[in-house]
Amino acid sequence: MAIPAYLWLKDDGGADIKGSVDVQGREGSIEIVALEHALHIPTGNSTGKLIGTRVHDLLVFTKEVNASTPYLYKAVMKSDWHGLVTALVLMFPLFLQLTRRFCHESTIMQNV
Repeated sequence: MAIPAYLWLKDDGGADIKGSVDVQGREGSIEIVALEHALHIPTGNSTGKLIGTRVHDLLVFTKEVNASTPYLYKAVMKSDWHGLVTALVLMFPLFLQLTRRFCHESTIMQNV
């Protein structure tokens, strides 16, 4: 059985974007089904030497339809997702404890 991640989002006004999780200690979070992220360092085609600093690709998460879905769709319809997320916290349950693994302030959501 897969171990889900949990996501807490805040809008640009500081209000929580509520998910549908009702597990104790994770109430109101959004359960993440899949998470995708890539990191690469540019290299020269002919030499193979490093020619730049590391580049992070987009952090893409997949979630089920839940209480946050209408809010996210509303942002898409208004083309207003650029200021949608001001705090993004991903937590993974490891060894029966919820462990913060990723926390980012001032996140800009590019697409929904």
